[in-house]
Parts: sequence; structure tokens; C-alpha cells
Amino acid sequence: PRIDRVIYLFMAGGPSQLELLDYKPELQKYDSKPTPESYLKGKRFAFMDTFSKETPKLLGTRREFKQHGKSGLWMSELIPNIGSVADDIAVIHGVSTENFNHGPAKLFTNTGSVRPGRPSIGSWVTYGIGSESKDLPGFVVLQSGPRGPRGGAALWSSGFLPTSYQGVPFRSTGDPI
Repeated sequence: PRIDRVIYLFMAGGPSQLELLDYKPELQKYDSKPTPESYLKGKRFAFMDTFSKETPKLLGTRREFKQHGKSGLWMSELIPNIGSVADDIAVIHGVSTENFNHGPAKLFTNTGSVRPGRPSIGSWVTYGIGSESKDLPGFVVLQSGPRGPRGGAALWSSGFLPTSYQGVPFRSTGDPI
């Protein structure tokens, strides 16, 4: 099948995937219990010096999950209407990084690298499927807050692709583009 369009939601500060689309029944068994040593051994965690004082406790979801569609896609009660299109969307599980700091981890999630200079997912999609308009950008960026996300414009950069594939941020004041 041919892909006609992509809506990629990277919601830094949005609800956790564990509260939306990533049901973890095993995690529910450990809710409010200390993290097993086997999970912590050999791992580094940013800003977590309290581990030496007290073993951190795990937190399971507070949401109810149900399976939807023929695919049986698990979704939480936070997105009840998305279940009606469960077989028409793709949910990618398993994207992870060894980087534990927010800026580089966000860069990795959007470009596949913790170093700036690689094209973002939006740039690759626009490069691959094109745009319907010659006068409007094919890849737009919606930001919230005055500062923007950690990682900045590198998150929607075209990297080594031509700049016509770079994301165009919409502005809330003045000219929108």
C-alpha cells in the first residue's frame, strides 16, 4: 500500500505512552512496589541520586485499557474515540534509546541520532512522499510554550537534505508561517 500522509505526534510533556497506547499488565503487578534489583543493575539514570537512599517504587497505570479492532490494539480510556480506527492506524512500539537526558533523547526520537545534523522524521516523510502544495509547507511544527522543546529546531531539521524539507514552525503571534 502507498502512504498518502503522515501525522506524527511528538508530544513532549504530553501523557505518557504508558497511559495511552502501551499497556503493561506486568507493570501493574509491581505497582507501588520497589523496583527489582535486576532492573536497576548496571543502568544509569539522570538526576536519580536518591536511588542510593531508597529503592524507587514502580508506578503502574491508573487508566483502564481495552483492546480495539481486529488487530486487538490496546488503548486507554484517555483516547476513547481512537479505538474506532484501530485497524486504520499504525502504532509503533519499541522505540527506545540508551540516552537518559531529555534533549538528546528527544533528538534521537525525532532523527535517530543523539547528535544534531541528521534529518528529522518529518523531513524524511516529506522527502519520500512529497507535498500536495508548492506554496505551503509539507511539514509543519506546532509548538507550545514560549521556549519551545528541549533540543530546539534540530528536532525538525532537514539535516543533510535540502532545506525545502525542513519543518516550518507555526507561530502564535504575527505571521503564522
